[in-house]
Formats: sequence, C-alpha cells, structure tokens
Amino acid sequence: YVQFHPTSLYIPNEARFLLTEALRGEGAILRDASGRAFAKDFHADGELAPRDIVARGVFEEGQKGDGSQHNVYLDITHRDGDWLHGRFPSIQEHLSRKKLDLAKDLLPVTPAAHYTCGGIATDMQEERHCQDCMQPVRRLGLDFMEETAWLRLRFWKDWCLRASSPTTLKREGKSLRGTGEKLEAFVQNNPPIQSVSLEPDSH
Repeated sequence: YVQFHPTSLYIPNEARFLLTEALRGEGAILRDASGRAFAKDFHADGELAPRDIVARGVFEEGQKGDGSQHNVYLDITHRDGDWLHGRFPSIQEHLSRKKLDLAKDLLPVTPAAHYTCGGIATDMQEERHCQDCMQPVRRLGLDFMEETAWLRLRFWKDWCLRASSPTTLKREGKSLRGTGEKLEAFVQNNPPIQSVSLEPDSH
C-alpha cells in the first residue's frame, strides 16, 4: 500500500514539496478557503491526529466546493516570523522561491504519495511468510530505517551462525571471520535508532 504525507505544498503543475508534520506540532492550523479551521471535523485531536487520519481529512476537505479554487491551507502565521524562519529554514528557503512566507501566507496543501510500504513477506530470519506487516500506515520518521537495519543485522547474524564453524565468509575475495560475533556485539553496544527532526533545534 502507499502511505500519504498529509501536507505537501500544492503548486499547480509542480512537484509536491513536503511540509513537515512538525509544523502542525508547532501549532499550524488546517483551514479551508474561507479561513475556517476544519481539522476537528474529522478527529478530536485535530491537526495532531495520526497522519493517515489527517491525510484523509485533508483529501476529503479538498474535494469540497465547485473546484474553482483550492480549498485546503496550512496556517502558522500566528507564530513569530523570526522564530519560524529560524526553526524551519529549509522550508522557508523553498517557499521564498514561490513568493510565499511561513509567517505571512496560508500555504496551499494536499496529501502526497510518500512511501510504498510492504514488500516481501518474511519471518524474523527473513525466510518464511509472516502475516504482520512491519511498516504501519502511521509510520513515524526513520522507523523504516530502523526496521531495515535491525532486520539486516538479524539476517546476517543468523546466516553467519549457520555457516561452517568457525564462521568464514568469502566476499569479494576477502575472508571475513567472526561476522556473527561482530554483529552481536554491534547490536548489544548500539541502542535503537531514535526518530529525529530534520530541522534544527528551536533553542
């Protein structure tokens, strides 16, 4: 299935630019063309509802009206302009090229295809079919990198331990000994990857 990002910048005939969900976390409001805040219409948590719910809500709101004008906007103009530009510099840089300003303009938004989720069904050793998908529709930032790294480590550890003893793998003409043990040490000494913001700290 395809996961959708709830708020990409909508500029007709241009590629979609993702407006980070951190904007809503910092208080950005979803409004229709009349300026009405509509997020509470689809969920009690409004803009802070899970991303799949927000994406559906934004899409459904965008289908309303006669199609003569865009109907969904992201508004964070109530926050301090200097703070916004410092908190989201890469976004403001892109918006400036479109003659838009986080601190002054309502930003036209629409959901955009973000990630194709799923793939080959496997068990924890990546061998047999398993029923549960590890990539949820509400995937959080960097979860997909964490699960990929973790599964790769599990796969190599299992593969190495089942190889001839002592563990010897030949790859590009080089002998790699003790790979399973090294992977085990890596897993033990490195905590799980944490989701992080790609924008600088607000401090």
